[in-house]
Amino acid sequence: MTSVHRYPYADGSHSVLPDALRLGPVRLAVTNLDRSVAFYTTVLGLEVAVRGREGAHEVAHLAVGGEDVVVLEEEPDARRAGRHPGLYHVAYNYATRLELARALRRIAERRMPIEGASDHGAHEAIYLPDPDGNGLEVAWDRPREQWPATLDLSNLRPRPLDLDGLLALTADEPLSPRAEAGLRVGHVHLYVGDLMRTIAFYVDLLGFEL
Repeated sequence: MTSVHRYPYADGSHSVLPDALRLGPVRLAVTNLDRSVAFYTTVLGLEVAVRGREGAHEVAHLAVGGEDVVVLEEEPDARRAGRHPGLYHVAYNYATRLELARALRRIAERRMPIEGASDHGAHEAIYLPDPDGNGLEVAWDRPREQWPATLDLSNLRPRPLDLDGLLALTADEPLSPRAEAGLRVGHVHLYVGDLMRTIAFYVDLLGFEL
């Protein structure tokens, strides 16, 4: 593991986060809660678990299989997502390739614009924005035994995703409106102002591996 100590947060010592750790629900600011709830339920296949006020804002907790995966917080004046420090995209990993195909079917049926679709070797991914421009990646991870032997820039160049082949998996079934249990937040991709300082924060203070 490589550690960066240009900006030491932990006085030169740190412990590594456990392998079992996983990300919980991501909280996103949206300008119109009704519009965003409609998008996340009809496109990603989530369900509204709780909706109401929390402090000054109305929020909606969206879940799959009884587990929250995103919390939407209505902020009418929220700054639109873009190329400034903050969110680049959130990755939602479906449990099976068929579930990713069903998500693609919902995207296609509703004629939602996509920004890219790639086969990364270790996983297949489709990229699209939500109504506020928050970037989303909907993905399926291949079993680890099928991953490239080493994951580095030399073998992470993506190939085009076979969208037709993926959609063909759902050809003999009706549109599936809801995602099945097992959907989880795979990763959060951020724009940062100072890469080395941010690595030090996540590695030295929080205990991630580089």
